[in-house]
Amino acid sequence: HFDNNGIFGKVSQETLELYAEDAVLSGRSVGHIKLIMRALEFNPQFTFNELKELPVNELIALTKEKHDSLRDVSKEMKTLLELELNNLKTSAKYNLVFVELSTTVFIINYNLLLYDRVYRTLEIITFTVW
Repeated sequence: HFDNNGIFGKVSQETLELYAEDAVLSGRSVGHIKLIMRALEFNPQFTFNELKELPVNELIALTKEKHDSLRDVSKEMKTLLELELNNLKTSAKYNLVFVELSTTVFIINYNLLLYDRVYRTLEIITFTVW
């Protein structure tokens, strides 16, 4: 069950067995324990035992809040990187580099297209001859 969600990448087998055993002993589902583990991953200031006592809706809120925060930071970083790249593309210092790079990529793509056409033509000729 844990294999399907990649849980072994985050938790040792020994720890997993402890949590699975705890799920059985405490009457919680394995899914509940997995939610606790996810909340713990996003909120390391808590302990497993502290999170175990929280209701499911609070665990979900903790996880969602942190997930949303990380998503927002990722979007902000992406926007900043795009802005920086655009600034580089339009800067006097690096503009020519990007122009040359674009030209080189165009030439490579054009040559690949020509190569593909020649190769297809050779295939047709070869097929026709055989």
